[in-house]
Amino acid sequence: MPVEYGSTLKCRIEANEGWDISTVYLNDMDITDRVDEDGYVVIDNIVKDASLIVTYSNSGGITDASFKPIKVHGTSNLEIIVEGCDPGDTINIYNSNGCIVSELRSNGDYDRIQLNSKGTYIINIGQQSFKLSIQNSQDAPFRCHKAAIGDRVFSLATHGHRFP
Repeated sequence: MPVEYGSTLKCRIEANEGWDISTVYLNDMDITDRVDEDGYVVIDNIVKDASLIVTYSNSGGITDASFKPIKVHGTSNLEIIVEGCDPGDTINIYNSNGCIVSELRSNGDYDRIQLNSKGTYIINIGQQSFKLSIQNSQDAPFRCHKAAIGDRVFSLATHGHRFP
């Protein structure tokens, strides 16, 4: 959806039944706390291309006491950010064809993985899987889409918009 230079955008973020909003990032900044109780987030004074990335998690409850919540999000610089891993956890990244593009051990708590190209990726960490669409902010108009992987994580990626 086109957005006029300098305008304010109010966007509603919805979760399907059984899912909760886990994180909301505007470009590389966590704005999760700016989502109100009705699911709206307001972005003021839009003056450049932007990426809004939302990650969902299953709200059905955790039965495994060893389960640790992990946050995964993308940046407009073709990076994947993984937060909350234990040191040594294996992070596998697959492209949309199912080919592994990266396998690494987590540094613990915060990992930044540089990708070579935009696209849709599956990130697998232990028993948790995430689906993430990575785009350069100038590549696509502002739009939302939802994607589900497994029974634990639900992702919504919103891509940047273009100014004339």
